Amino acid sequence: MRLLFLFLSGTLAHAQPVATGDRTNAVVGLPATSGTYVVRNDLGPVNVTCSDSTRASGKVSWSIPGMAIELKTLTDQILPEVTKTASGATLTVKAPSLPTGSVVGLEVNVPAGGNFTVTGGDGAVVVGGCSGTLNARNLKGDISVNGNFTALDLLSPEGNLSLTLGAGTLSVASTVSAPKGDITVQMPYFNTGVSATGDNITVQMPYLTATTQTATVVKGTTGKGGALLTLSGRNIRFR
Repeated sequence: MRLLFLFLSGTLAHAQPVATGDRTNAVVGLPATSGTYVVRNDLGPVNVTCSDSTRASGKVSWSIPGMAIELKTLTDQILPEVTKTASGATLTVKAPSLPTGSVVGLEVNVPAGGNFTVTGGDGAVVVGGCSGTLNARNLKGDISVNGNFTALDLLSPEGNLSLTLGAGTLSVASTVSAPKGDITVQMPYFNTGVSATGDNITVQMPYLTATTQTATVVKGTTGKGGALLTLSGRNIRFR
């Protein structure tokens, strides 16, 4: 009985409650296709969705160990900062010092086209439905990008990277890097030059004519060709 009591006491002591919540903010009157948007969350994951609108909104959500009523002074200070600029908007997270184990995520909706800079902390970065140019990176976690871009600069230093490009051609030399992770590339309307380096490269692109393919390098062009897309990672898959 004494052993059972000690076990239950230890279990209850470690079953710490978690406070959750969210808060939103937005600005309107933005360019529909040519704005400049800076999205940053140093505290956790970032999810960016583009849509046909002239509005930018940010939703910050949190999960913090501790009783909600005890953490109210902290959670009241967690805010999505959405600031309209001369050319677009800046969307960031404002928060005080938080307990170990806290997770703060940022979910953003912005106009469909423009110049996007997205920075995440410890967590995944997801960008979907956008067009234009994209610079995206994080500290840890995966990066997933789906859109129609003229230029890309993507870095996932600790995680995997997934890239899907729609119709259109990269018109500016672009780089995609996941030095410790895997890269998966889907380009059904493939029309660009490629240079890829990794420990293992698999080519399944329907219209890719590989001019050079070894265990570590593949180079190729299709159609009229386009700007060079350079990929570097541990394992690289073209689908």
